Amino acid sequence: MASVAKHIRKLRLERGLTQEELAERLHVTRQAVSNWERSAAQPDLDTLQAIAAALGVEVTEVIYGAPPPTAVTGAVRRRWLITGALAVLGAAVLIYLVYLLAFSNGAIGTRRDGFRYQLGDGAYRTAVYTLTDPRTVEVELSDPSSSIGSVLYQDDKGCTITVSGLEQLNGRWVVTFQAEGALSRLGGRLVSGCYEERSGDSLSSFRVEAADGLSLTTAVGGQSWAGELADTQPLERTGNAFSFYLLPSGLEDEPESGTASLTVEGLIDFRTWRNWRFWG
Repeated sequence: MASVAKHIRKLRLERGLTQEELAERLHVTRQAVSNWERSAAQPDLDTLQAIAAALGVEVTEVIYGAPPPTAVTGAVRRRWLITGALAVLGAAVLIYLVYLLAFSNGAIGTRRDGFRYQLGDGAYRTAVYTLTDPRTVEVELSDPSSSIGSVLYQDDKGCTITVSGLEQLNGRWVVTFQAEGALSRLGGRLVSGCYEERSGDSLSSFRVEAADGLSLTTAVGGQSWAGELADTQPLERTGNAFSFYLLPSGLEDEPESGTASLTVEGLIDFRTWRNWRFWG
């Protein structure tokens, strides 16, 4: 029974108990515990069961010691390897499907490249409509920087056109408008003075088109003039830009200061929308 003494002492030390603390749990003296651990006395079966309960183990562990760990057989090991491999494969397939769907439904491409992605993706269609209402904004020729950000157009869909530049180039006043649209993976909308369309059936070749009937009228100090289209810019991620000369070429005595009222007509409503697919 020397092994019992060794097992009691090992289990007690593993639980951080002193002989006195174990004795208190068993309602015996510390000397009794000491005698058991030195093989000076042997506990009977009832006492062995009480010792096992106090140490939180089965009585067989007090008598025979802890059982050896179950050996992992080759079959069990193979089963673990197969299960692990299937789990990794399943996770890889799931990640691939999520990645594929994210690209296939236009979410990632739209977030990255916006209108340019939708214009070049065959899953999207485009259409252009003309707005009939003229839009007016006032700018200060005597303080051009104060006019930056002035709003020409704004709607509840998130589309805006604002003044992004007002300057004199080669003696002529030029105003630049920045158009910003609203878009999601399902499609977008942009109100502007120009748009971009595919060249024929190509998905990689585009041309910039000014809106049909696009015009600007400048009014300063009771006089008005027809402006001239200066430039149209390609689509960027969320919008584009277009510019006008405020006054006709060759006009003598261009106004240098004062408030100019700019009226733009013929703005376009450029739209994209996604063809239906079962995954969205």
